[in-house]
Amino acid sequence: MDRKLSRRERLTMRLRSWVQPAAIMTTALLAVYGVVLLAERRYEAGQFTLSTAEYGRVEAGVGTTALVEAEVQQIVTSPISSRIMAVHHRVGDRVEAGDPLLSLDLQQATDNYQKAVEEEKMRRLKLVQLEAGQQTRLADLGMRIKVAETAVSSRLRQLRGEEQLDSIGSGTTERVRQAQADYETARLELEQLRQQLRGEQTSARAEREVQELELQVFRQELTALGRTLEQAQIRAPRSGTLTSLHSSVGAQVSPGEQLAVVSDLSSYRLKGEAPERYADRIVPGAQVRIRAGQTELDGSVSSVNPLSQQGNIAFMVSLAEPDHPALRPGLRVEARILTQLRDSVLRIKNGTFYEEPRAYSLFVREGNVLRRRDVQLGLGGYDYVEVLSGLRAGEQVAVGDMQDFANQKEIRVK
Repeated sequence: MDRKLSRRERLTMRLRSWVQPAAIMTTALLAVYGVVLLAERRYEAGQFTLSTAEYGRVEAGVGTTALVEAEVQQIVTSPISSRIMAVHHRVGDRVEAGDPLLSLDLQQATDNYQKAVEEEKMRRLKLVQLEAGQQTRLADLGMRIKVAETAVSSRLRQLRGEEQLDSIGSGTTERVRQAQADYETARLELEQLRQQLRGEQTSARAEREVQELELQVFRQELTALGRTLEQAQIRAPRSGTLTSLHSSVGAQVSPGEQLAVVSDLSSYRLKGEAPERYADRIVPGAQVRIRAGQTELDGSVSSVNPLSQQGNIAFMVSLAEPDHPALRPGLRVEARILTQLRDSVLRIKNGTFYEEPRAYSLFVREGNVLRRRDVQLGLGGYDYVEVLSGLRAGEQVAVGDMQDFANQKEIRVK
């Protein structure tokens, strides 16, 4: 059975029926008012990064980083396997040519050199001994040849005597034949000795040349060993600044291991790397724009290593101002290798918005309003972007981060 409502309950229900629609209407009005306020809100022009469209150059290229290093530097390596006994300088010290940098343990190297000196002396004495023995043998053969020549002369005289006696009837044919045989025998023995002498002379000369060549080669090895021992003193090869030094006393070092770097810090160059997909663009002579902090410098690619290492190619850059005060060894700088240049084109400053040549929806200033406009952009460089259409020279466009206004078509500025 329905209960009869009290007057208070009826009044409450009536109020509820009025309040709910009023609340909805109020909310809607507030929302509309908020949108209007947002649309009418004015921002300081200084809050936005604006770029004025102007005519100028646009430079596009391959961006990478490069390391500053001394243009002239010499690396000092260990010529032997040894260990560091003492360190005489520190990185950053100014050194003169010949100054000792490190002391290595040279006992083994010195012993090896002394042994080589003794062996060279023994080889030299063996050569003298060889020459003396050869001279003795050759002199003996020469003496035997003289004796044989005397015998041949004697046999020839006997033969002529027998032939003369036989011609006057005082001799016999048998005695002439015997004299003839004795002469031929003596002559053949002489010829045999002469051939033996020629053979001995050839053999002696060849043996002597071999020994002399071996001695010469060993002397070269001895000289190289002495030079290595001298290089093991580890001295500064030139005057300059010590930019690297192996300073661990007691550390073992191997032949060829880098011990120090002496650099001339009066001029610099850059050593950079870039992905190998840009190998066709990075060529000797290509212009390079360098940015070291707030300083901009010019340079050019001087050489390119054709070998790819871990997907990168290395290149060297020579600088137009190699002695610029903003440069220092070990500094990593931004480098852009220019691949395209366009002069006298309409341009705006590059910003975070630019990705590739295409149309962009940008805020362009029209009086006190930044209004969205489609702008066609072309070549993108390190600092500037080419404008193909949508802007006129002198107009200002927002090039900063505008994500907070992604849903707005215009922004009012003071």
